[in-house]
Order: sequence, then C-alpha cells, then structure tokens
Amino acid sequence: MLALGSFLLWTMLSIIVGIYAHRIGRFGAGYGLTAFILSPLVVWLTLLAIGHKARKAPQPYSYPTDLKYARGRGHSTDPTETKS
Repeated sequence: MLALGSFLLWTMLSIIVGIYAHRIGRFGAGYGLTAFILSPLVVWLTLLAIGHKARKAPQPYSYPTDLKYARGRGHSTDPTETKS
C-alpha cells in the first residue's frame, strides 16, 4: 500500500512540474515526463534555475527589400536593363 501511495505522489508531483513548466513557457509534457523518469524535485529546481522563456514580440509583416524577390515573376533584377 505504501508503494502505491508513493507512486501516486511521484506521479502527481511530476504532473505539477509539467504544469509549472508550461506556465513559464516551456514544453510542459517533456518536463513532466522527465520529472517522472528522473525526479520531480530535480526538474523543478532546474526550471527555477533556467527561468521564464522570453517571448518574442510579434513582428509586423513587411515586404522583402531585396530585388531577388522579383525573380521568376517576369521582372528583371538588373536596373540597367530595359524592356523591349
């Protein structure tokens, strides 16, 4: 009976570590599985050490500035070339 209780505690702590990892922007399922295999305490301390994952600000869409984009669309990339 003690083994079953220990197993359930280990599983619950691993799930909690996975949820915490997800909340700080990490891959929660991976960290939860790692916590289950290794140790929830070790993985939780690792997550505390590495901290939150930096979120990138969304970049506004911009068109390519180089002339290579025009190739293959009937446009020349040579500014000295004239159409005949």
